[in-house]
Amino acid sequence: MTVDDGVASRESAKGTDAEEPTDGTTDEATTGGRGGVERAEPTRRAVLAATSGAVGALGLGSATATARAGAVSVQRSSTDEGVETPTEWLMNGFDLRNTRFPRNTTAPTGTIEELWSFDVSVDHVNGGTYKNGRVEYAPPIIADGKVLVGDGSLRSDRNYLHAIDKDSGEHVWRKPMPEMNTAPAVGEGRVFAAGNASFVVGIDLETGKEQWKWGTGDIVRSSPKYHDGSVYVGCDDDTFYALDPEEGFSQWEFDVSDDASGLRMYGSPAVRDGVVYVSTWGPEGEPSFVYGLDADDGDEVWKQSLGFGIGGAAPPAVGEEYLFVPNAARGRMEAYDMDSGRNLVWRKQDFEFAPWNGPAVADCRVFVGSQGGHVTAMDVETGEWAWRSDTRAPVEMPVMVANGTVYAVDEQGWLYGFAVQGGGKRFEYEIGGRASTTPRAVDGDLFVTSNKDVQRLTGDTESFSIGPVCEAKEATTTPTTTTETAEPTEASTVAPTATATEDESDAGETTTSGSGGSPGFGLAAGASALAAAAGVALRRARREDDTE
Repeated sequence: MTVDDGVASRESAKGTDAEEPTDGTTDEATTGGRGGVERAEPTRRAVLAATSGAVGALGLGSATATARAGAVSVQRSSTDEGVETPTEWLMNGFDLRNTRFPRNTTAPTGTIEELWSFDVSVDHVNGGTYKNGRVEYAPPIIADGKVLVGDGSLRSDRNYLHAIDKDSGEHVWRKPMPEMNTAPAVGEGRVFAAGNASFVVGIDLETGKEQWKWGTGDIVRSSPKYHDGSVYVGCDDDTFYALDPEEGFSQWEFDVSDDASGLRMYGSPAVRDGVVYVSTWGPEGEPSFVYGLDADDGDEVWKQSLGFGIGGAAPPAVGEEYLFVPNAARGRMEAYDMDSGRNLVWRKQDFEFAPWNGPAVADCRVFVGSQGGHVTAMDVETGEWAWRSDTRAPVEMPVMVANGTVYAVDEQGWLYGFAVQGGGKRFEYEIGGRASTTPRAVDGDLFVTSNKDVQRLTGDTESFSIGPVCEAKEATTTPTTTTETAEPTEASTVAPTATATEDESDAGETTTSGSGGSPGFGLAAGASALAAAAGVALRRARREDDTE
């Protein structure tokens, strides 16, 4: 562990490499951009509302959403908890825990259409098409009315962090950057961005001016995360950093080279209760690890080895009770007790994870996409499969959950919406070209990236909820309490024949299996879920009693 005052490593903030911000009035007809909301003709991408059958049975949420007709108006939905649809998405993973679950959010569930598209191959300042732009592994961040996204190309001198007007899709400012394969983060009025030129930079959110630059020892593949006066980020130099957000100096550094050589850190860390959870990805023959680090000083709280082999851990997510880790080295999902980090609660086989395949956590379910070309839903307490639904191509980025729907994008550029309950396909929509992105649900719409552009998508909305899936219903007989085991029984991965089945939900609607497989989602799984939900409620009650 080393602490550095930043004098030697931190470069002075000259602000000379940031272009002057523009007023966003560039003539998009001249530059080839497609900014603006109103369209005389439909978008070139066909709207595909191919559903696998009726996909109700989720129960209505407490707020009623109306169908969108293309207007970019902020639409909020309130609930009993008073939580509104977010107008910002400030960090990769949505929140500190990487849940990727904006609770009670209104989001499109069908008839998807494009509101605007921002092409990174177009020079939105000088005009013309000037490079073969590329947006990879860098989902957008939304803050202060701006959409922030980094790009990369073979022309390293023409890569930028772009700030785009959230409502109109027009250029606001751009900051020259190296190739970016990470999402930035926002905090204290600054944008914290990293790229493949071995530095992290602090940028003024309003103007795009550079305020500081911190030099690292290698490429940064980790998306920065801001929390409580620190910017956390991992690097290929075997070091995890905590940087000062105001001046950019190092607050502390954690060196992982004593455990293995060549470890990489992808995605973003998770933070909860003063602990930063960091995953690593090892080369062939080297071990990989997940670390729990003290957020204040970087001391190791605990360490968990994931085994040897090619791969390691994709970015973890933190639930109410457990830490969820996609273990690519072993091809399985794992849940750990966060108190020690060493107690394996459950593990589930049959996954092919890419380095970015972090999970999403929504109450009683954990969801993950994988290179096998599917999205899987599991019970957070037992790991039992709720369903598995197929995609056309591998899913190499995290999924996102909103409005009772799981949103995923595959490598071929198809956006999917799967019902939280049952996994039925609500819609699929071609965003165009290759894509490696996680959708963002903001202002009732979806923000996504393809390989060359950023898009804002709207669509019809119905109000759904994850509540009916997770709420324990009164049983006619008392269920037998199940014991958590390290290796729960595997259910078949083969999706059942697409036949309509009555779903026993409060809504009393009919769902069709379609591509949404339901391995183990029957009476036995229902009893297991009921017992698990009761267990969660009991533990929460005990914690509340302990704190009184």
